[in-house]
Amino acid sequence: MKIGAIRLDRMRLPLDPPFNAAWDPLPRRHFDATLVTVETDEGVTGYGSGDTMDGFEPFEPLFTGRDPPPTSPFLFMANHVRVIESIGFHAGRYWPLEAALWDIIGQVTGQPVSVLFGGAARRLPAYASFGEARPPQARAEAALAAKAVGFRAAKLRIDRTDIGTSLQSVRATRAAVGDDFTLMADLNQWWRMAGDTSPALDQAAVLAVGMLRARSIGELALLRGRWFTPHTWTNGLGLLANLHVVAGVGGGPYVEFPYDPPGWTEARRDFFLAEPIRIDADGCLTVPDAPGLGATINHPAVARYARTA
Repeated sequence: MKIGAIRLDRMRLPLDPPFNAAWDPLPRRHFDATLVTVETDEGVTGYGSGDTMDGFEPFEPLFTGRDPPPTSPFLFMANHVRVIESIGFHAGRYWPLEAALWDIIGQVTGQPVSVLFGGAARRLPAYASFGEARPPQARAEAALAAKAVGFRAAKLRIDRTDIGTSLQSVRATRAAVGDDFTLMADLNQWWRMAGDTSPALDQAAVLAVGMLRARSIGELALLRGRWFTPHTWTNGLGLLANLHVVAGVGGGPYVEFPYDPPGWTEARRDFFLAEPIRIDADGCLTVPDAPGLGATINHPAVARYARTA
């Protein structure tokens, strides 16, 4: 089996009302996503998504015509991961390609990717990862609504420019949801959007890695008795990739689930999937049974929201 072609479909979903991301100084009026499609010469197709993949096309020949023996997926993927890392040193982050390759390996071996990663869990609690820095009363009401649909945990955004109001939001939310609901806080505004020249964390404290390296980090964290809950602010296909990693190694105690209606909903986040990924009545996510990542692409939506040059 050989990698025959790698296709990139870039999409843009209009957002009305806009999404007021806590880490972005401007309201987000559209959501961009890139679908990576890897086609093989034997008819197996894998999908990945996450980063924009901008500038990838000149590097495609480093992967096409090359391929894993299905009996040794980790050896195969280690080589591809090293190539992706070498490109990242000079260009961009192309980890969605790795997700698409794992999707293929899972299909060829007949296993969900989580099983290839260890198969430690099939179902994990999810936490509502709020994306907006709202006033105390509004944030408390949103947390109550999340609890009503099944979530048992949530993460609030802390505004680096207004710590006092953020702490008031935490207090108001705790009072609203009660003690049987887990609350977390995220000061992720210490990494910066393009053009933001304020101080940021050093690179060692905020690196981005793909699935294979994340698995290694997860194993090391668990061996030291730590939690392993990777950052998952992405679309539904990226969420599935992270779910497979966390379930594979037995991480947790939660999986991050981007969710903050009305600005950020499952339908917006997963707009190019056949069905949005949702929690069950107990606030949990179940790993799909299908081989690979288990994603079904809504190809008419991919065509409908295609970006033109």
